Amino acid sequence: MSLFNPIRSKSYSETLITPTFIPLDWLSNYLANVGDATDKKFLELYLSVPELQAIINYRGRVFGSMRVKAFDASGKEIDIPQLKVFKKPNPLQNFKEFAMQYHVLRDIFGNEFIHPIFGVDPSMTATMWNLPPMDAEIIPAENKIIPFNTTELKEIIKEYHFKYDGQTIKYQPIEIIHFNDNQVRFDKNRFLLGDSKLRPLIQPCENIKSAYEARGVLIQNSALGILSNVGTDQAGTVPMNPDDKDQLHEDYKKYGLTKNKWNLIITNASLKWQSMAVKTGDLKLFEEVDSDFRTIAGQYNFPPELLQPKSGSSLNQESKNESLKQFYQDSMIPESDEWLQEFANFFGLENITLKSDWSHVPALQDDIELRSKSINWAATGLSKAKDSGLIAEAEAQEEFKKFLS
Repeated sequence: MSLFNPIRSKSYSETLITPTFIPLDWLSNYLANVGDATDKKFLELYLSVPELQAIINYRGRVFGSMRVKAFDASGKEIDIPQLKVFKKPNPLQNFKEFAMQYHVLRDIFGNEFIHPIFGVDPSMTATMWNLPPMDAEIIPAENKIIPFNTTELKEIIKEYHFKYDGQTIKYQPIEIIHFNDNQVRFDKNRFLLGDSKLRPLIQPCENIKSAYEARGVLIQNSALGILSNVGTDQAGTVPMNPDDKDQLHEDYKKYGLTKNKWNLIITNASLKWQSMAVKTGDLKLFEEVDSDFRTIAGQYNFPPELLQPKSGSSLNQESKNESLKQFYQDSMIPESDEWLQEFANFFGLENITLKSDWSHVPALQDDIELRSKSINWAATGLSKAKDSGLIAEAEAQEEFKKFLS
C-alpha cells in the first residue's frame, strides 16, 4: 500500500542491554529501546547478520526478476507508453537493479520512497529513482486538521525531505510515491509511517551475532590445554622457571598440521598435557543460529529450506520445489502486483492493469501449463453453453472475464 506520512521523531535510543541477569528496571529500559530502534539500527543488523541479509537479498533478487505487462479491462495484453520506464528506470539502473533496490530497502526500513520525474503530467514519467529512506522526513501541512477528516493529500503533507551527501533534498507530495509496511502505530510522531519487519527481530539477530562472536573467540583465543611439568625431586614437583616457560611457548607456535609446521614435539622436559578444548556442540551455537534464522524467515514469509544445502533425496527436492512455488504465490506475486498497481494509480491509467509476469520462471512452468489448460477448458465449455442456448453471449463473456481475473 502506498501511503504518505508526517514527520517522525528522532529521539530514539539505539542501545541494547543484554545482561545475563536482568533486574526489572533494566528490563523495562531494554524493552523500550527495542521498541524505539532507529533506521540506523535496522541497517546495522542487515549489514552484520548474514542470515538476515541472505533472506532479504534472495527476496529482492526474485522480486527484480519479474516482467511487467499491461492488460485492458477484458484481460487482453496491451502495449502502453508507460512500460518504457520499466525497461530503463534511470540512467544508472536497469529494471532488475531498480526493483531489487526498492525491495531490499523496504524490507530493511519498512518504508521506501520512489521519485518519478514527469515534468507536468505524471502519465508521461520518463525516469524513476529510489530515494534513501533512512531518516527520511515527512513534513506535515501547517494546519490543525485531523487527517481522518481530509480528502486531499495537500491537506496532510507539505513536503518530503531526504538527506544525501550532506544536504537535504525537498520534494512536493505529488513527486513521491511512498510504500510502507506494518502501519499499526497511530501516535502523532509515527502516524502513517510504516514500521520495519526487523523491529521484532532485533533480539534474534543479536543472538546470531553473539553466537558467531562466541565461535570466533573459541577458534582464535581460547586455550587448547595445559602443558604442566611432572618432573619431581625430593621436595616434590620441580617448578618450571619463567625462561623455560617462554621458550616452550615459542617452540609450541612452530607446531601444527599445516605446511611448514613441525609435527613432533621434542623436549627434555617432563610434561603432561591436559586438554581445555571446549566442545562447541555442547554450547548449542549452531542450533541457536538455525532457530533464529527460522524466526527471521517466518517474519519475511520466506521458506527457510530455500537457503538450506541441497539434498540428494528426491523427496526433499520435491518439497523444496513446492516451497519455492509457495514462495512465489504467497509473497512475490502479491507484493509485485501491489507495487505495480500503485504505479498504475500514479500514472492515472484507467481500465488498465499493470501485472507482474513470471512465465519465464522454471519452477512455475507446471502451474502455468495447468492454468493454460484450465482456460482452454473454460473457453470451450462456455462456447458450447452459448451455442446450445443455455447462456447468452454477453453472459458467457462476463463469466470468462471472471475466470481470467
